[in-house]
This record gives sequence, structure tokens and C-alpha cells, in this order.
Amino acid sequence: MAVLATGIAGALLVAGCGGGAGGSPRPATSAAPPVAPSPQATGFDPCRDIPETVLRAENLEQSGPQDASVGGVTSTGCGYVDRQGDGYFVRVMKSSLTLDMIKARYSDSYRAQSIAGRRTAYYTPHPDRAAQSCALGLEIASGTVLFDLSNPETAARTASRNACDLLDHFVRQVVGSISPNA
Repeated sequence: MAVLATGIAGALLVAGCGGGAGGSPRPATSAAPPVAPSPQATGFDPCRDIPETVLRAENLEQSGPQDASVGGVTSTGCGYVDRQGDGYFVRVMKSSLTLDMIKARYSDSYRAQSIAGRRTAYYTPHPDRAAQSCALGLEIASGTVLFDLSNPETAARTASRNACDLLDHFVRQVVGSISPNA
């Protein structure tokens, strides 16, 4: 499991702010047997379901897909960057990674917490940038919604603020739009 979590963290880093796997599934023909949608195709969509009011309030805009599939762990989502380039950026991904898998991999930094009555956990996937980054997993039925925030020292508008405080504020604004059944 630790290898899976490491692989996803590595894939998120490699994905950066560039494009990811794209395209949309082809519609099934009437002759095809019905197929249940994958967990990633149902519920919360990190690229469509972040409320526009939150994006405006946080001065963020979508930078594109951030998809990864490593070792049986699938993550799909998008990155959001500061509109003027002087603030933090955050990746939001729906993942089959569970909080237990995150805890097994990041036991030294794992901090269980509840946000709006939902099971969450903070962890540090980038120890070399711990002061400028923070990650959080929010439990959902199909795994987690992963939030990975970077607040670089060069971010004039937000560099003086703690990355985990920024992430906590962002997640509290978004959590109401994420169904626990997603």
C-alpha cells in the first residue's frame, strides 16, 4: 500500500500543472449490455463541481486536468491557479486512494481531523516543501478527494500565510458541494 500511495504522490508531482489524460467515454450503443459507471465517473467532479463563488473568492481559475493512474490507484481532477499568479495553487483530485492508505504511507505527518462532520486527514507528501505545501484527504464512498496546496515563497499575496491554514479555508468552502456518497 505504501508503494501505491508513493506512486500517486509522485504522479501528482509529475503531473504538475500540465495537461493529463483527456477525452470522454464514448456513449454505449443500445446493443451493448449495461455497464455500471466507474467510481470516478459518478458523484463529485473536481473539474466541474468546485463552486464558482469559491473560485472567485479565492482568486483561482482552472489550469487543466491532473489525472493519474498508478499501481491500481486512479485519481482524476484539476489544478487551480491564482488568476494573477501571486497566490497559492491547489490540485483537487477524486481518488481511489483511501485515508487508511494515506495513513500507512504518511504515518509521521498524518493528522486525522473532522471538517463539517466529515472524516479528513492532513498529511505531508512533500517534506522538502513542508512550509509551503499542505495536503488533505477527504473521505468519500469511492475513496477520497485529495487536496494538495502549494503556497510558494514567491506568491506575493499569500506567501506570509500558512499553507495548511489556506487549505483548511479552501476545503471548508468546498466540502458542502462534495457528497459523502461520491
